Amino acid sequence: MINFDKLYTEFEKTIDISGFTNKYSENNCSIRFLLLRSLDKPHLIELMGLKKHSITNGDFKNILKQAYNSSTTIEDILSYIESKRTIIDNERKKAEEGLYNIINNYGSVNCGLRNDKVDDIVKDLVRDKSIKSIDMLLNRIDKDIIPKIRNYILWSFYNQTTNDLIEHYFIKHSKIIPTLRKIHHIDFFIKIDNNIIPFDLKITHVAEDFFDLYSKGLIENDENSSDSYSINENGESEIEIIKSYYKKNKQIMSLPNYGGLSRKELLDILSSRHDEKTLNFVKSIYDLRRNSVEKIGSELKKLEWWNYKYQGERLFSNNNRLFIFLAYTNAFEDGRPLKGKLDVIESAVNDLLNSINVNKINTIKYHYDKDPSKVGNYSAKSVSILIKGEK
Repeated sequence: MINFDKLYTEFEKTIDISGFTNKYSENNCSIRFLLLRSLDKPHLIELMGLKKHSITNGDFKNILKQAYNSSTTIEDILSYIESKRTIIDNERKKAEEGLYNIINNYGSVNCGLRNDKVDDIVKDLVRDKSIKSIDMLLNRIDKDIIPKIRNYILWSFYNQTTNDLIEHYFIKHSKIIPTLRKIHHIDFFIKIDNNIIPFDLKITHVAEDFFDLYSKGLIENDENSSDSYSINENGESEIEIIKSYYKKNKQIMSLPNYGGLSRKELLDILSSRHDEKTLNFVKSIYDLRRNSVEKIGSELKKLEWWNYKYQGERLFSNNNRLFIFLAYTNAFEDGRPLKGKLDVIESAVNDLLNSINVNKINTIKYHYDKDPSKVGNYSAKSVSILIKGEK
């Protein structure tokens, strides 16, 4: 059996949970450790008592070490966690009472402030030297700042509440092994055939940058490559197609400069010219997006790979992930408001878990180089659901 202190220290420091799990996979050592690590101190003490193991008092790490060094088996831990499922379910139901109806009647919702920085809009106002009177200041606060903050609060509530409700759909399912305490980069374990695999739940939109690479073309590499896919550099991205048409017609149609404009803004400007050829072009771009979303549904591994390879440096982690992707079929907008389609999502979650097996789990390989301290070749397990809808 692997030394506890070695496992504990390495796990607490690692950003490569998948690598950690594989490294100590012999005799399911890492899974047993992670299952114990997912219990809180009172749970560990109770589990040890049920198995008649002696235990001396101490801090969490000390109690965890005693449990790890005991003869407690994976089956013992699973049985204990299962005994808590009804309690967890009832606690969640009580906490979530009324929330489903709130979301169901929420009305239209827009995503929050960029990077969730409320301070930024305040800074912009207080540094605006065009304000020459208290009346101007109060008017700006009432007309500009307050609506933005109100929208931010509405979005934040919607975002957090839908996250909680969706997470509960997983916890209720018999194939899910819930964590009874917070454990970094793991939201739950899934029983898949004879395996127990830790997963992090990621609910996110399909990014515009992915649509660009997808329209260029992603080519599957052979198994010896450090990346599951490579990009077809000869292809044309969605934004390149739009900008090419825009530039070609800029002077003829007296179009404004496109610097800083989103693709939605570019398409709206083109549509406003009411030129038949241009309207047909805009329609072709919307058709391209709709077709891309439909096609992605059968090629989700490409989307999973992109989300690993191009993840941000600050929150980088290499962990197994269960993605719920969200995308509009008829709008160039962030698809996260689709999180409110709770019945659709619950049905999709149950369909996935009811039929899940090892053949449906993708192995994602990617080379990461966005941060010098994290450069390397990584591998992780992933599976996903695509929720699509119209704006």
